[in-house]
Amino acid sequence: MGWIMPAVLAAGLALLVRSRRIPGALGVGCASVIPFVAPSSPQWLRLIVSAFAVVWAARVWERAHGREPDVAAGWRFWLWWGVPADARLPRTSAEAAENKRRGVARLLRAAAKLGVVVVVVGVNRSVDDITASTVGFTAWSMIYVYASISGVADALTGALMLTGLHMSESFEAPMLARSPGEFWGRRWNRFITRWAFRNVFIPAGGRRSPARATMLVFVLSGLMHEYLLVAFQGGWSRYAGWTLAFFIVHGLVVVATARVKTSLPVPAAIALHLAFLFGTAPLFLIPLDDAVGYSKWWLP
Repeated sequence: MGWIMPAVLAAGLALLVRSRRIPGALGVGCASVIPFVAPSSPQWLRLIVSAFAVVWAARVWERAHGREPDVAAGWRFWLWWGVPADARLPRTSAEAAENKRRGVARLLRAAAKLGVVVVVVGVNRSVDDITASTVGFTAWSMIYVYASISGVADALTGALMLTGLHMSESFEAPMLARSPGEFWGRRWNRFITRWAFRNVFIPAGGRRSPARATMLVFVLSGLMHEYLLVAFQGGWSRYAGWTLAFFIVHGLVVVATARVKTSLPVPAAIALHLAFLFGTAPLFLIPLDDAVGYSKWWLP
C-alpha cells in the first residue's frame, strides 16, 4: 500500500474535522496512528508525516473544543490545517504590500539560515565523529537544529506571505532569551506555545493555578516529543524517557523562577540561560539524534 494508506487517513481525518463529525479524543487517536501505517522510507518523508501527525492532533483537539480561529472558508481551513503558523488576512492593500515585503525579508532570512546549515554540515564532515564529544555534539546540534527548523518555518511562511497574508513568527531569536520562562513563553516554537496556552494552560487553571498549569504544559510537551520519536522509529528507543525528563526539568525551573526578579545585566542573563540550556540539551538532542540520525545525514 506504500504511502496510499497514510494519505487516505490524513485526507479522511481532515474532512471529518472540517465537518465537525469526529470527537476530539477519537480524532487525536486517528492522527496519532498515521505515521505507524507509513513506510519506513524515505526517512525524510516519514519524519515530516510524524511531525504533521502532531500538528493534526493539535488541530483536531482545538476544533473539537471550539478554540480554533475563524476557519469557516474552504481555503482558510486548509491553511489552518496544514500550516502551524497562524494566518491573518490583510485589511488594506497597503497592509498586503507590507506583508509581501516582510515575506521577502523572511525568505532572505531562510536563505541565511541555509548558509548556516551548510557551514555546520561542513564542520560535521570534517570531524571523524561529531557525537564523540558530548560538548562538541551539543554545541553543533544546537546550531544545526535551530537553523534547520526555523529556516524551514521562515521559508514556508515567507512564501505564503508573498500572497499578502500575514503569517505569525514561529521563532523569536531564542538564543537571546534571558530566562527559561522567556525562552519557552516568547521565543521558541510559538505555535506550540500559543496552542498550549489556549488548550492546556487556561483549561488547567491558568493564572489561578499557574504552577500546576505550567507543569501540565511541560509534561504534555514532553510526552508529545516522546511520541514523535516513537512514531518516527516505529517503536521505543534505548533513550525512552530522556526527552520527557528534559521538559520536566525545564518546567520545574520555569515554575521556580517565575517570580524571581534578577538584576543581572542583559548579557549576563543571556549567558546564564544559555549555560542552563547547554547543560540540559543532551537530554533532548541525544534521543533525537538516535532516532533521526541527523548527525549522520551528511556524512560520505
